[in-house]
Amino acid sequence: MSATLSDPLGIVATVIAVVAILALVAVLVLLGRQRRQVRRANELLELSRELRQRYEVLQSVTKEGVLVQSLAGRVLDISERAAEILGVDTEAAVGRPVTDLPLVLVNEQGLSMNPAAVLGHRGSTRTGFAPGEPELVGVAIAGPAGMHVRMVQVASRLVPAGDGENPAVLTTFVDVTGRREVEAALSRSETQFRVAMENAPIGMALVDLDWSVVEANSAFADLLGTRVDALRGYPMADLGEPEGRAAERLAVDRLLAGEVPRFSLEQQYLRADGHAVWVVLDAALVRSATGAPDHFVVQVRDSTESRLQAEMLTHRAMHDPLTGLANRTLMQEVLQSVLEQPGVVDRVAVIACDLDGFKQINDRYGHAAGDEVLVHVAGVLRAATARRGTVARLGGDEFVVVVQDTDGPRAVFEIAAAIHAGLVEPAR
Repeated sequence: MSATLSDPLGIVATVIAVVAILALVAVLVLLGRQRRQVRRANELLELSRELRQRYEVLQSVTKEGVLVQSLAGRVLDISERAAEILGVDTEAAVGRPVTDLPLVLVNEQGLSMNPAAVLGHRGSTRTGFAPGEPELVGVAIAGPAGMHVRMVQVASRLVPAGDGENPAVLTTFVDVTGRREVEAALSRSETQFRVAMENAPIGMALVDLDWSVVEANSAFADLLGTRVDALRGYPMADLGEPEGRAAERLAVDRLLAGEVPRFSLEQQYLRADGHAVWVVLDAALVRSATGAPDHFVVQVRDSTESRLQAEMLTHRAMHDPLTGLANRTLMQEVLQSVLEQPGVVDRVAVIACDLDGFKQINDRYGHAAGDEVLVHVAGVLRAATARRGTVARLGGDEFVVVVQDTDGPRAVFEIAAAIHAGLVEPAR
C-alpha cells in the first residue's frame, strides 16, 4: 500500500491506461454495432429492391391494375397497367390528388361519376381492411376515332401502413371490356337464334343427348297439332311410328360417335288428332368448347304433300293410266322378283289374255267405247284374281296375270275359270 502511494505517477499512468482500454473497447463495440446496423440496413434495402422488382414484374404480367393512394386521396403509387386502363401518365399521376387526374368516369347509364368517390374507400378505418364490393365503371378514353368507353371493374380496400404509419387505399382495376363485348355478342347471337327459331316457317327443336325435346318452336307444335309446352321433355323417338324408330336410333348413335356430321331421314309422325304426317328430319350435333357432345339442333319439315306427289308419280310410272292396272314395267319387276324366290315352280303361274275382235269395236263404236271395254275387262281380271297375283295391261288389248299362290296349279285354273265366267257376260 505504501509502495503504490509512493509512486503517484505510476498510478496515474495505470488509470489512464485502463480508461484508454475501456474507451477502445467501447469504440470497438460501437463500431461493431454500427457495422451490423449498416449491414442490416443494406440487407433491408436489397430486400426492398427485390420486393419492388417482384412487384413491378408481377404488375407487368397481371391483368389487374393497382392504384395506391392516401386516405386524403393523394396518389402514392400506380402500376403501368392501372395507368393504361385509366388513360393517365404514370409519373405525372404520382403525388397528385386523384381529383386532379384527367379522368372521366361514367356509370352504366352513361352518367358522370366522381373519381374520388369511385376510387376511394367507401368506409372508414373503423370498418377494418376488408375489400369493398366491386363496381362496374366506364372510363371514357379519347382516341383518334373519338371518345370511347372502356368498361372497368373497380374494387378498393384499406391496407395497413400503406402511407408510412397510416393506412392507405388500395384500388384494383380489371378491364372487362372484351368480356362484356363477348357476353353482348353471345347475347345477341342467342337472341337472333331464338327469334329465328321462333319465327321459322318449318319445325325446329333443341334436343338433349337423351334425344328428348328441350325447346321447340310454334311451327313444330302446329305440325303435330299440339302446344310448345307439351313438347318440352317429350322423347323424339315417341313422335314417330314404331317401324321407323330403329333407323332413327341408328342415325343418332352414328352422329354421337362422330361418324357423320349430320343426318336426314324421312318418317311418319303421329299428330295429336291421330292423323299421320310424313316429315323429313334433319339433325346436327352441337359440341361444347372441349369438343364433347352438348345437344342437337333438329329441323322437321312436312313432306306429306311431296311424298304423295312422289307416290302418285311412281304409281303413274308403274300403272296403266286407263285401267289402273300394272303396266309392262311393273309386271316385269314383279315377275323378276317372284322368279328369284325358292320353290317358284309350285307357287307361280302366268295367264296371258288377248281380246279377239277388239279392233272392230274401236272401228265401229269409236275409241271411247273401246276404252270402256278395256276398263270392264280390267275389272273382271282384277276380281277374278282376288289378290292372288298381279294383273297387268301390256298395251292395246293384251293383258297378263302373274299368279302367286301356295298352290299355284290349282290357283291358275280357278282364276282362269273366273276370268272366263266374267267375260262371258256381255259388257254394258
